[in-house]
Amino acid sequence: MALLKRGGVWWYKFYFASQPIRESFKSTSKTVAKSAEQQRRRELETGFHNIREVRQHRIRYLRDVVDEYLIGYKLRYRSATFAIYALGHVSRILGAELMLNRRSGGPEVSGRSTA
Repeated sequence: MALLKRGGVWWYKFYFASQPIRESFKSTSKTVAKSAEQQRRRELETGFHNIREVRQHRIRYLRDVVDEYLIGYKLRYRSATFAIYALGHVSRILGAELMLNRRSGGPEVSGRSTA
């Protein structure tokens, strides 16, 4: 178990089922970070024993997310022409990027350097 402070934000690192777990708390409070780490450990121990399967659901290619979204969009709306057009460009340009779906917030795109 390790609490690390990077850029003013607390992170934790520990091993569960022989796999490293590293996540950010997005908090500047060490007390909140400690309690969040305990909660995360408890969560893993009570039900998430298959880390690889959870990881496969949390990290996906953006093109797969776009395809899944378009299927639902076509079912809900009569005309999906513009959505297909607009998201086709997103999928073509950013489709190979990885999408991280975090529990605490919305999805974020990872893998592309912004520097």
